[in-house]
Amino acid sequence: MNICLVYNKGFKWYSEENIYVKGKVFNFLGKLLCDQSMCHYFKNVVDEKGFVDGLKKINGIFSILKINEKEKEVWMATDRLRNFPLFYTIQKKMLYISDNIEELSRLTGRIEMDEEAEKCLCSFGYTLGKKTLLKDIFQLRAGEYLVYKKGEIKTGFYHPIPEVSFKEEYKVSLKKLFLEVGERMCRALENRPVALPLSGGWDSRLIGLLLKLNGYKNVFCFTYGNPHQSEALRSEQVAKRLGYEWIMIDYKPYVKENYLQSEKFLHYVDFVGAGISFPYLQEYFAARYIKEIVRLPSQALFLPGHSGDALAGSHFFPDMKSFSSPMEYANKNYRKNGRLCMLSRAEKQALLHSMVRHIPAERNILSHLLHDYWLTEERQAKQIVNSAKVWNYFGYEYLLPLWDEELTQFCLSLPFEQRLYKKLYNEVLEELFAENNLLLDNESASGYIRQRKKGFLKQKIKESAGFLFTCMPKREHYDFFYFHELLEPVRKALPPQSVQEINGWLSTWYVSYFKKKFLLSKG
Repeated sequence: MNICLVYNKGFKWYSEENIYVKGKVFNFLGKLLCDQSMCHYFKNVVDEKGFVDGLKKINGIFSILKINEKEKEVWMATDRLRNFPLFYTIQKKMLYISDNIEELSRLTGRIEMDEEAEKCLCSFGYTLGKKTLLKDIFQLRAGEYLVYKKGEIKTGFYHPIPEVSFKEEYKVSLKKLFLEVGERMCRALENRPVALPLSGGWDSRLIGLLLKLNGYKNVFCFTYGNPHQSEALRSEQVAKRLGYEWIMIDYKPYVKENYLQSEKFLHYVDFVGAGISFPYLQEYFAARYIKEIVRLPSQALFLPGHSGDALAGSHFFPDMKSFSSPMEYANKNYRKNGRLCMLSRAEKQALLHSMVRHIPAERNILSHLLHDYWLTEERQAKQIVNSAKVWNYFGYEYLLPLWDEELTQFCLSLPFEQRLYKKLYNEVLEELFAENNLLLDNESASGYIRQRKKGFLKQKIKESAGFLFTCMPKREHYDFFYFHELLEPVRKALPPQSVQEINGWLSTWYVSYFKKKFLLSKG
C-alpha cells in the first residue's frame, strides 16, 4: 500500500505506530482528544467492529487512518462532514491513499476525467457519492468508514439513521443542549484567541452568545462584504451588545482584482476544490485580509456558524415530508439545488438516475430523513462546510460548534413539524436572544415562518408555470458580497454559458480549470 498525507495547513496530521489522525474530538467520557491522545484512543482497535464502535463514541472533527502492516489491513474514516478529505484508489492490486487528489493522480498515473462527475459538479456544485472528477479515484464520504482487507474494500456509515422521537419538552431540551454545546466548545478552544465570522443572521450570533455565557473574553468578530448593507449594521450591533471587538472588511477594493492570475488564489482553488466541489469566493478575501492586514496570530481559532440552519430545517418545505419513490425525491432535490447550469433533457435524466444510484442503501428511506442524508453528506460536507477550509488554507484551525454530535442527533430525531420552517430552533433562539439583549428590531421566529411560506408558494407557482419565470430577469441575491462584480474575471475566462444560478459560473469555471490542468499534465 502507498500512503501519502501532505496537507498540514491549520490542523496537522499526527502519526504514531501506524496510526494517522487529524482534528479534535471529545470521547464518550467528555475528555478532549487530539494528536497523541487520539492515536491512543484507536490504538487497541483490532477489527472492524471495534473501529466502528470507537467512531460512534467520539464527537468532533477528524480524519483517522490506521494500518496493520502485518495483516495488510487498513481502517480509515472521516467525521460526519468530512472536514479533512481522504482519497483512495486501487491500481494493480495496490491501495493508494492520500489527502491530495493531485498527488494520488501523480502516484497512480490516473488522469482521465469522469464525464458524469463533470455534469454533476456543473449542475449541483459538487460530485455525487464517492466520485471525484477523476475516474477510479474516489473520496471517502462524510461519516463513512473504509476497511481494506485481503485486497478488498468495504465501506459503510457509522451513524445510523435516527428514529424520530416525540417528547413534550422540546424547547427545554434544546435550550439545555445549546448550553452544553457552548461548554464543550469553550473547552475545545483551550483559551486560544477566537475569530468569529459574524453575519446578521442567528447561527453566528448563537455562537457569540455561547462564548459570552461561558465568560470567553478573547474574541474578535468580523463581517465582510458591503458595509452599507443592513446585514453589516446588524452584525455591528450584535458584536457591541456582546462586548466583543468588531471590524468590517469592505470587499469593494477587491472588485477589480483579477484574482485568476494569482498563484496564491489558484493554490487555494486546488486545496478546497480537490476535484469534488467548486471553490467559494465569499470568505477568500476576508481570510486574506485577516492574515495579511490584521495579522491575526496563527494560534487563533475560527468558529464559522455552518450550518445550524440546515440542521434546524431551513431546507424543508411541506412537500418534503415524504416521497413516493427515490426518483420523486431526486426530481424535487434537482429543482431546488441542482440547476446551477442548464442541462439538456437527456443530460438531466441521466443526472437524476445517477442521483438515485448514489443514494446508499442504508440511507434510502422515503421520508424527510432522505433529504437530511443528502443535505449532510452531499451538500453540506462537499459544498457549504467546504468553504470553511479557507481558514485552513491561510494556516488557521476552525471548529464547527453547531455540528456538535449531540446537537446533530437531537435535531435529526425531531418530528418533521418541529423542523419545518426552523420552527423549534428559531423559537428557542428567539427566547435566548431576548433573555440576553441580542434580539434586534423586527426579528422573530414567526416572521421567518411567514417569509418561508411565501417562498414555498412562489416555488409551487414556479413549478406549475415555470415558462413565465424564464422570461423574467433573475434577481441578484448576493449583493452583500458584491458577488456579481467579483465574478467578472470568471465570466471573462469562459465562453458563453447556459448558467441559471450565479454559482453556476464558479462550478463551470472550476470544471474547466481542473480539466485543463490535468490535460496539460497528460501532455
